[in-house]
Amino acid sequence: MKFIKQIWKTIVPLNIRKSRRIRMMIDKINAYEWWQYKKKHMQEYPIIKQPEDIFPVIYNIKKETYEKITLAATYLLAKESHLWGYTPRIDILKLSNAVVSEGSDIVICREGAIYDRMRSPLFSAQILCDIDLIACADDKLSVAEYDKAVDITGECVSLLGVHNAIWAHFLMQYFPKLGFLDRSGLLHQNVQVLIPKYADAQIKELLEAYQDTHPLKFIEVEEKTSYRCESLYYVSPVISMVNHGNYIMPWNIIFPELTKQVLKENLVRPWISKLSNDLPQYEKIYLVRRNTHRTMENWQEAEDYFQGEGFALIEPHKYSLLEKVSIFHHARVIVGSASSAFVNIQWCNADVKLLCFTNMARVMESTIVELALLADARVHMVTGQDSENNWIHTSYRIPLERIKMAYHAMLEESI
Repeated sequence: MKFIKQIWKTIVPLNIRKSRRIRMMIDKINAYEWWQYKKKHMQEYPIIKQPEDIFPVIYNIKKETYEKITLAATYLLAKESHLWGYTPRIDILKLSNAVVSEGSDIVICREGAIYDRMRSPLFSAQILCDIDLIACADDKLSVAEYDKAVDITGECVSLLGVHNAIWAHFLMQYFPKLGFLDRSGLLHQNVQVLIPKYADAQIKELLEAYQDTHPLKFIEVEEKTSYRCESLYYVSPVISMVNHGNYIMPWNIIFPELTKQVLKENLVRPWISKLSNDLPQYEKIYLVRRNTHRTMENWQEAEDYFQGEGFALIEPHKYSLLEKVSIFHHARVIVGSASSAFVNIQWCNADVKLLCFTNMARVMESTIVELALLADARVHMVTGQDSENNWIHTSYRIPLERIKMAYHAMLEESI
């Protein structure tokens, strides 16, 4: 196979190799190769359904609770509404000789496999995306065992999991674990924190700043490598969240109040305090999203309209973390299509005006609303016509006149 790939690179012109159809074909070949590898290296483990009954509970973060879920006011569709969703207990456990790997939530121990995703009431709604997972049954997991393994001596913490390197998921699902470990008194200079090789410079910037006040040692892990930890502080999921699903429910994400508190203490307030007396760059910002999945197809006319209204076009990933905090903290009005750019609204002021365009398939998703609540702000949404039915990542079209009316209704607080 390597010989064939080398011939492919040598003979076939670059423009053909990069064509979308060819790339899709290559992705399928790579996926098939990986699947064959996984089957060849498959190991089966019994599922540990109640790990807190087997391993020492070092710190109980919270008991089982029902948490408040807020759904956004949506123009000519619904007023802001609330319901309550169940969240499991959150613990910090101490495991011996536990195995973790990048891109997977599965933890392998001598006693079996911990897969806390199965404990969530949302489990049946999820598409499982753990890289090493082959099959999941009620009582056992089939997992690929990697050829390469690394032993880590001493005390460890893992920030590895599905989507462990994606900005929005990192902030909500992984970074809060450090805050809870700090609260429990378990973060000290001898603790080693396993992290993926982040491509996102802002995640690196955030962790480097955290390291300034917490003497931790970060260890970047390799892909498709098992890491056997002599002593692992395992933090169970800090929010209830469907990473991937075929449909959206109001409780696809449930943000416990304790997790919100930890984010405010370790993420929101510390970074706002770094701004000192800097002057606002923009009062009104438009968050750019173009030509990708889940895009508003008439994005160009929306951009043109809001530029004419005095909005600055912003692509948050092009700024440093501190610049981004400043932009969102000083903005008075924020408009744009639903995307990870809206994760940054946690640094806004409470009186900010927020208007989010979304497809109808995701109009009940509460992620952006919950993040706005970290700033005590409210989100307004507007939706239109989806391009495809029954697909949560569909693009969509919202008539410009409807957007204008939703915008003015938001300014007047009449949605």
